[in-house]
Amino acid sequence: MIAVGYVAETDLADGAYAVVSDELAPKGYSYLLICGSRATVASCLFADFHNETRYLERTVEFFRDRVGLELTNARRFGGFGNVYPTLTARKGNLLYVGEAAGFQDALFGFGMRYALLSGHLAARAWLEGKPQRYEDLWRPRLQGLLRTGLANRYLYEQLGNGGYVRLLRRAERTRDARDFLRRWYGPGLF
Repeated sequence: MIAVGYVAETDLADGAYAVVSDELAPKGYSYLLICGSRATVASCLFADFHNETRYLERTVEFFRDRVGLELTNARRFGGFGNVYPTLTARKGNLLYVGEAAGFQDALFGFGMRYALLSGHLAARAWLEGKPQRYEDLWRPRLQGLLRTGLANRYLYEQLGNGGYVRLLRRAERTRDARDFLRRWYGPGLF
């Protein structure tokens, strides 16, 4: 996946916006975050990487039309991520955590939860004086989540714009979004 965007100044009120559309971010999502007159707008693409500039322009235009986004002193940024699980997170006594270890959600590319969990497990292995035990600690805790993320990514890529709408409407009808996400992200037979 790749992310391209701008960080800029804006006069809009604080807010957080996200949109899923293959016209703005193929198989991914776009977002706008505003906090204290600072804005970050980005398109996170999981396909058609060579047209990232076009998707970023469409994303900026989308938020300009919907929320009145105007960017001042915009600085472009970009990055990439790999959503395929790692086979090992250790080289000798060097323990990798978070995205450095390949612990990243394959569905949307988020990694904070995995960074915290794997960081805790790496610290535990070191505190026990057994860094080689790290592999035995992270695998049962994270491997099922990482596999579920790959399955979610595969299913999401089959949806298209109409499927994204149905998925979001289903989430909207849920009393507690955490329950919906827990079912979506929970490892299981499916």
